Amino acid sequence: MFGQVGINTSEPDSLMTLDVNGKVKIRSIDEKLTLELSDHILLPTADGEIKKISVQQLLNDFNFSNLNGTVSKLVTDNTTTLVNIAILGDWKAVNFAPSDGKIGLENFEFNGDYYKVPEDGIYSINYSFRSNSLTSLTFGGGGRLGILKKALSATSLELLEEEALALLTKSTALFKVHSEINTLQRLKKGDELTGAISSGISASLLSVGKVGFNIYKISD
Repeated sequence: MFGQVGINTSEPDSLMTLDVNGKVKIRSIDEKLTLELSDHILLPTADGEIKKISVQQLLNDFNFSNLNGTVSKLVTDNTTTLVNIAILGDWKAVNFAPSDGKIGLENFEFNGDYYKVPEDGIYSINYSFRSNSLTSLTFGGGGRLGILKKALSATSLELLEEEALALLTKSTALFKVHSEINTLQRLKKGDELTGAISSGISASLLSVGKVGFNIYKISD
């Protein structure tokens, strides 16, 4: 027997099997531990009708324009190599591979080893070097980390920030090294940023070195 059931209403909607005028509480519901694209989510419309939408459709329709598309994160895995030719003075770019890209690969040009600024604004940049194990080394105090910039209309690079490599720990004649640059920079769309290391750093240190390069826009 077909009919409409109204709760707290004497005139249930004729198109609805159940019409509830008031709040609804469900005291027990099974938990779903994984979300599949074929799953559906229940949503109330403006007039209170409950309808379902698939997770796939929700993702297709969702507006991602407010997500931060400037974020990039790159980390070399247990060893670091540099390009063969110095790009400014004695600075050489860190040779990142696509496999080093963790987030925002679309903003990084691996053929030129630089981050291309996608939009104007103030950016937070973290650039670090850490040796993964104790090693003997000689860098004569001259090893440095540097962030280089080539503006969109410029023909040459400039040094934005630099930091000397620092001895972190020592065990007899063996050392660990850790240095880091944290900076805020106002950048223009099309600027190119490169993580670089100066000459004076030993090959043995690079072979056990891990470089991280993280950047994202924080303000207009």
